[in-house]
Amino acid sequence: MRFFFIKFLLLVLLLSPALAGGSKPGFTFKIYMQAGLGTTPNQTVPMALRDPDQTISVNKFAVLGEKHVASLLRLPDGGTLVTMTETGSKILETETTNRMGAIMVVLCNGRLIYAPEVDSAIRSGKLLLPPGLIEEDYTLFKRYAVKREKQ
Repeated sequence: MRFFFIKFLLLVLLLSPALAGGSKPGFTFKIYMQAGLGTTPNQTVPMALRDPDQTISVNKFAVLGEKHVASLLRLPDGGTLVTMTETGSKILETETTNRMGAIMVVLCNGRLIYAPEVDSAIRSGKLLLPPGLIEEDYTLFKRYAVKREKQ
């Protein structure tokens, strides 16, 4: 009886993430913009940055997400060239044109990758990120891209 209970418990523990809809997290890529003057506190969240260490308020919802990423290209120096989809390119251009001087926060799989101050509009639909993405990020993106193509 005890052996049966242990087998049942192991089965429940192994299947519970699948039954709950849980699985290994997929690829996430988010770009948030620093909240502008006049933005109410319930529309923002604090974001801790480094270099320099500071906390800023960003809009609660990302302006760009993983669905806007067309490709990731690892560069020899460890950086990454992110190419946006057509829709993502238009959003990126609009946001960087209208939010000159604001900080653009780039997160990949929950990690802060880059937080530059916008000093010019990005019209090319491409972002050059410094080193920070890891092998797992590229692997997760490839899986995400294949899954997205099938939909």
